[in-house]
Amino acid sequence: MKTIKIDPLTRTNSDGKPYQRTPQVESQIVEALALDESELAERLDIRDFRTEGYFREECLVYLIRRCHQENRKDQVNKLTEKLIQRCARHINDRVSFSLDPIYVDDCFREVIAAAFGQILDLDSNQGDFAQVRFWLWLDRIASNVMGRYWKQQREDWATDSIDCDEDEDEGRSRALRQKLEEVVSQSTSPDWNSVTAETLRLLSPNERQAFLLRHYVEWEIENQNPEIMTISRYFNRSSRTIRYWLTSAENKLQNWNGGQR
Repeated sequence: MKTIKIDPLTRTNSDGKPYQRTPQVESQIVEALALDESELAERLDIRDFRTEGYFREECLVYLIRRCHQENRKDQVNKLTEKLIQRCARHINDRVSFSLDPIYVDDCFREVIAAAFGQILDLDSNQGDFAQVRFWLWLDRIASNVMGRYWKQQREDWATDSIDCDEDEDEGRSRALRQKLEEVVSQSTSPDWNSVTAETLRLLSPNERQAFLLRHYVEWEIENQNPEIMTISRYFNRSSRTIRYWLTSAENKLQNWNGGQR
């Protein structure tokens, strides 16, 4: 039986030790490399991770890089398409929650481009962590890209009034209200479940965004880990400023509701 050699990971973690794929991923890679293209295509059609025969995303990343190294362009395209199908909804959900609709499509495309730019970069080991913990790696990529759009959005919100003239910006105002209604309706927060999209319009843009991120997405105000997105990092403001905004928002909402949450 022919021995299949798997390329090792070379990137090191914070402890200076090389990243290691899990035994399950290593086993799946060996199995995938032993299949012909038609057999592999059948296995890649399995989309439910609970189904026997499912190849994990970490395995797909390795296969894409290996096929790219071997200049098998058709197979790279097929594998890439399958991986995009798996992660598209995850990326879109993250992007569409905290960005105005006008930014969503561009940001989504940039996240995809950044992620697969790293995967296909054979001159670096940036794609190593994607073979260890794919979804955490993808979230880091998304956060880095979204940071630029968050900055642009903050700048836009600083110049726009939340009570904008509907004749000038009716479409954007309606889309914003719809997004807030979706956020509130999908939330299971027991403390603020009476808050509606219309009441959130009582808040300033910064207060509203901070309030949503804190009470519905449950982001931390601050965290010493630089790789964790926090509300403070999102706004590039001190934790004291964020707490001031949150207190102000909560007071406004309590006063509107007669002091009752």
